[in-house]
Amino acid sequence: MNTINIRQTQFATLAIGATARHMGISPTELHNRLKRHGLVRRLLLDCYDTLHAESIDGVVWNVEQALKNWELREQRGQSDACIGYAESRPKKTEGHEKEGGQR
Repeated sequence: MNTINIRQTQFATLAIGATARHMGISPTELHNRLKRHGLVRRLLLDCYDTLHAESIDGVVWNVEQALKNWELREQRGQSDACIGYAESRPKKTEGHEKEGGQR
C-alpha cells in the first residue's frame, strides 16, 4: 500500500501553487482540474521520488504539460486505455511506393 507522507504532501502543495501561479489561475482551480484526471495521486504523489529532484521550473513544466495532455485527450473523447499509445505510434501506410511514385 502506498502511503502519503508529509514531504509528498508539502511537495504537491508547492507544485500546485507554483504551477497555478505560472498558469494564472487559483491553486484550487488547478487542484480540481488535476484531481479530475487523477494527476494529484499519479503525478505529484506517486512520482514524488522523480519529480522532487527537479527544479521548480521543471516541476511546473511537467504538471502543466501533463494537465494539458489529459485535458486534450478528454476533449477528443479518448479513454484512459489509449493514452500515450495512439499518438506515439507511427501511422501505417498501404504498401510502399518505389521511386517515381510506383508501387
